[in-house]
Amino acid sequence: MKDASQKKKVIITGGGSGGHTVTALSVVDELQCMDAGSVDRILYVGGKRGMEGEKNAVSVEERMVSAKKIPYIGIRSGKLQRKFALRTLIGLFGVFGGLVDSLKIFTKYDVSYVFSSGGYVSVPVCIAAWLKKVPVTIHEQTTRVGLSNKLSSLFAEKILIGYEESKEFFSPRKTVFVGNTIRKESFDEDFDDIELKKKLERFAHRSKEYPVVMIAGGGQGSHVINTIVKIGLVSLVSHFQIIILTGDNKVKKDFDSLERAVHKLPKDHQDRVILMKFATAQEMGSLYRAAEIYVGRSGAMSTYELGVMNLPAVLVPIPWVTRNEQYYNAKVLEDVGLAKIVAEGVLSPEILFREVRSMATKIRGGNLRVDEKSRSRVFIVHAAKKIADILESKHGV
Repeated sequence: MKDASQKKKVIITGGGSGGHTVTALSVVDELQCMDAGSVDRILYVGGKRGMEGEKNAVSVEERMVSAKKIPYIGIRSGKLQRKFALRTLIGLFGVFGGLVDSLKIFTKYDVSYVFSSGGYVSVPVCIAAWLKKVPVTIHEQTTRVGLSNKLSSLFAEKILIGYEESKEFFSPRKTVFVGNTIRKESFDEDFDDIELKKKLERFAHRSKEYPVVMIAGGGQGSHVINTIVKIGLVSLVSHFQIIILTGDNKVKKDFDSLERAVHKLPKDHQDRVILMKFATAQEMGSLYRAAEIYVGRSGAMSTYELGVMNLPAVLVPIPWVTRNEQYYNAKVLEDVGLAKIVAEGVLSPEILFREVRSMATKIRGGNLRVDEKSRSRVFIVHAAKKIADILESKHGV
């Protein structure tokens, strides 16, 4: 029986990775800006459990959503596989369980519409919404479409895309290019870590002589990149100031390993290194602004942020992701003149140093040719507001 004592609800779903959740929460922020009362009608539906291999851990989306004080409902979920195997059956059971859980939610609440930012947890929610005749809008952040959004698109009334390159994977009559969302915090000028502020001020004072290079391996960190940086650390700090975000892998322990390597450097060289496991959203904005060059992976959201920030990059795509997604993300940035792609298979300390130095030389010599017209067309700043406007104009109550 419907819960008649409450307003019509808006269900937001998406998860399995930080990128899906960042998109969803950016749209939630805009909905709340448009209507302060929407805080009472938004429900976030995500996974009950953390990533594969994490025992008794809550999902990444639950951690992020709960931090924003948004009501959260966890459902069962299963990771879908393109190839049939035992895990395929396990995943299908998870999807079926999630569908049962989702149908209970739609039975309890009067839902005006669903917005999905993707990830395998969103599939049963979209199916349940379709069965209950609740309109669904999905958003695809990548240039190459994942299986989850491909399935969810069958039940969606409208498909919003972050990159025009993904149009070919969806029905043209339902698909609209809106761009990807950017965390508002990325544009913040302030954060709480006083010590980090002081270090960045010292970096700024020396940046004319030693360009600032930001090195990051994505939300989970990259052992490959961290290892290359550790081996080539002496060469890098001899010519650059470097900010390293290692991630917090409990097995590889890259942060500890790099910390030991930094402590072996001469004192003046140690002062040219900022070593962090990860950065808050507010800190990331300041790190982006401090950097002259970015080195890292090419996930959809980080690549998009680089394009918006107009930050030149040396990108090392993960080679084994579905449909070579990270390469195509990086290619969009390379096509506008902002990136150099280096294949992981040929990456070495020498090649990394050479490419970073080459990028720095181009920037300092005014020889980096960026197609600003294309960049501004591809990397839209206010995508979250566009998405919220589309949702509320069509389905808002």
